[in-house]
Amino acid sequence: MKSLLFTAGIHVAAAAAGLILSALWLPGFRVQWQGFVAAAVILAGSQALLAPIVAKMASRFAPTFISGAGIIVALVALLIASILPGGVTVAGFGNWLLCGLILWILTATGSIIDLQLRARRRRAKELRA
Repeated sequence: MKSLLFTAGIHVAAAAAGLILSALWLPGFRVQWQGFVAAAVILAGSQALLAPIVAKMASRFAPTFISGAGIIVALVALLIASILPGGVTVAGFGNWLLCGLILWILTATGSIIDLQLRARRRRAKELRA
């Protein structure tokens, strides 16, 4: 349970960082601060739920696009977060693509950090045993 909460925290933090960077770098991207936490949780949760589905569909129907599945998941998660009022507003096709790319890069980085920390904890646990 502790590991699951830690992983969820890393993914929410990565989504929050993606939202902050997108708000700072993209002129057509706005985050309303009262909906910021909700948007980060929705993004992280949507990505966690959608990633296996999109990866399976990509491997089944278009194996050459499997590496782009993460960007598709980020865009769909961003779309879900933007539908809810008081969170995220994205104006313009370019802003959608760039924000999806930023979110994808940061959530992928968060996943790598999570895997590294899990491996480190596992090694420490094995050494103690």
